[in-house]
Amino acid sequence: MMSPAGAQNQSLIAEMGPAYRRPRAAMARQLSAGLSEGRALFHLGLACILLCVASVPSALERAASIDADDPVNAAIAAQIFGFIVLLPMIAYGLAALMRGVSRLVGGSGSGLAMRSALFWSMLLAAPIALLLAAFGSLARSGVEGVASVSVWIGYVALGYWFWLLAAAVAESERFRTRSVFLVFCLLFGLVAVALRGAL
Repeated sequence: MMSPAGAQNQSLIAEMGPAYRRPRAAMARQLSAGLSEGRALFHLGLACILLCVASVPSALERAASIDADDPVNAAIAAQIFGFIVLLPMIAYGLAALMRGVSRLVGGSGSGLAMRSALFWSMLLAAPIALLLAAFGSLARSGVEGVASVSVWIGYVALGYWFWLLAAAVAESERFRTRSVFLVFCLLFGLVAVALRGAL
């Protein structure tokens, strides 16, 4: 007999698979099943853990530039603090900000629905981040042809995640279908401007 934890994991994986193809429909199923703060927090916590694991290769690479007695442990500790402590607080703040903006443009969801959409999208991003981390490790190891396309693959993955987030937010706020594209363009445009300013 399968344990409750095993059943929950199997159910979660079964939910995540179709969400990559039809993210808005996946969010609609969650809304119809009923949202809960505990489930949203579970999605956020699991996403933060997986994203932290995905960041380990880059942390090890930066360890060489850290002036500490044990630079590897220092780099990993910084990643754990950032992803396990800071990221959840940032996510809650971002969800509140997104809900406020959504209300201004006619969104009719709730704070819990917005948090659920954001945290679910972050969980969907985690496997993508793990794949990108593996691809980045290949690029840093000097595999021919990988490094030249790794940056573009990262941008494509980022754009795809924005689409997942836009679809989930549009469903949670009961926007029209075409609003998914508008939210996507807004998110991608804001990040593009930020990246341009940082370069």
